[in-house]
Amino acid sequence: MSVKTDASGRRWIEVEVEVPGTPEEVWQAIATGPGVTSWFVPTEVREDGKIVSHFGPGMDSVATRTASDPPRRFAGESAGFGPNAPPLATEWTIEARAGGTCIVRVVHSLFASTDDWDDQLKSTESGWPNFFRTLRLYLTHFPGKVGATMQFFGMAPEPAAWNTLTASLGLAGAHVGERVLVGGEILATRPGPGETEIELLSRPLAGDDRPARSDLSEGRVLVRTKEFLDPAVYAPERRVTVVGTVVGGEERKLGELPYRYPVIGVEYLQLWPREPLPVFYPVYPWGWPYYYYPWRFRRS
Repeated sequence: MSVKTDASGRRWIEVEVEVPGTPEEVWQAIATGPGVTSWFVPTEVREDGKIVSHFGPGMDSVATRTASDPPRRFAGESAGFGPNAPPLATEWTIEARAGGTCIVRVVHSLFASTDDWDDQLKSTESGWPNFFRTLRLYLTHFPGKVGATMQFFGMAPEPAAWNTLTASLGLAGAHVGERVLVGGEILATRPGPGETEIELLSRPLAGDDRPARSDLSEGRVLVRTKEFLDPAVYAPERRVTVVGTVVGGEERKLGELPYRYPVIGVEYLQLWPREPLPVFYPVYPWGWPYYYYPWRFRRS
């Protein structure tokens, strides 16, 4: 991920996704209040040109529509990342492709003479892939329908739990000895004699195989390597991607409940660099509500 720049002082990031549907169906999903509400957060697209996304009590994100060309393009402008920040412009475009799909592209841009706001732009960029997965599912199964996003968590006994867990990890039907790709956030790193074990909270993988930032848990995995890995480096919340082989499963206690872990032997392990993380919600499509913006980011 990187912030693009030009000689005029414009700084921008862009994210795109391929989704099923006609341009008209995609427009309904990304440019109308009921459509956006169905895969993102409750959103109003008002007749006066205001676009309001409701992230919670006192956390509205407000933008003003600056262009609208159904079903190809619309744009808006918001106050940006804070009271001293330059305005943030957002442009959405829809490009029809052969085979009944479209490319959805969002571009966030601002004008600045320094890189003071690059961390915020990068954080916004990193937040979109997970939401775009929800958009793709919505357009695949429920185009034109009105809904709301929800999250559900629960426990189930074997074999149902094992089948559900491995399916969500992309390991459905995987057998011992099968090669797999999995990634996520480190929960714990435990060195031992001749082996290091990482307990991993699996996450969906982005296009570069980097685990996405998400509140959705896809389950826990035990990853084992013969190399010594220092827990100070492979620390909780660091993200890794693993290519390895399924070597079996192991049941342990998770709190007071039994939990069945897939166990993967490492062939290759990628430790991803730290990224700047906002304290609050990771991405606002039309800008940050400045009175909730904490101004604290962590640099690598």
